[in-house]
Amino acid sequence: MSDDELYKKLSAELDIIREEVVNLREKQHMFWELQKIIGANQDINVSNEFYDWIEEIYATSMSVAIRRQVDGSKDSISFRRFLEEVGRHPCVVTRKRYSTFFSSSSAESIKSDFDGLVGAGRDYMDPSEVECDLNTLKGKAGSVQTYANSWVAHRTKGATAGPTTLGDIDAAVEGLERLLKKYLHLFRSEIVTDSLLPVVIGNWKAIFRVPWIRAAPH
Repeated sequence: MSDDELYKKLSAELDIIREEVVNLREKQHMFWELQKIIGANQDINVSNEFYDWIEEIYATSMSVAIRRQVDGSKDSISFRRFLEEVGRHPCVVTRKRYSTFFSSSSAESIKSDFDGLVGAGRDYMDPSEVECDLNTLKGKAGSVQTYANSWVAHRTKGATAGPTTLGDIDAAVEGLERLLKKYLHLFRSEIVTDSLLPVVIGNWKAIFRVPWIRAAPH
């Protein structure tokens, strides 16, 4: 496979990874906004089995989605597989290819931008840096992946790891987002300074502004 063909393949995979990471950010945002809604109303801010169930559903679904990004199966599309491929073929994005993403920027600004991504004077990313990113990904998602493997997908005999924490999930999502921003910049010259969370994700809070159980007619 030529570098051009590999670039197109990895760029298409990056679109899929982006969609999945954005979906994780959306679900994370809604979960914590729901906690704010509950916390702000003393009438409903009480221990409740329904809240426990919602948290369990959230932790389970998020863990499975995060595990998918560190799946090393050869037929999978995951962030792990993407980084492994970039590590094996760092020339997939060279200084020359990167410069083609710009139509109006000066040569000096393009040079400075690429230097900031791969290192001053380098023509492509150092494979050791990609390996570092891969290790970061595995580290952030490690406990979440273990929980998904040992407790969600199936119950492993002798498994001692209990449910993952909400903090573990947040750390994994934020780690995925940071890495995605970096590789969107490298592969597309797309600079995302804020969160990947969409500005508008629907009027999902509307259901909390009406009674869920209407009073029975007299």
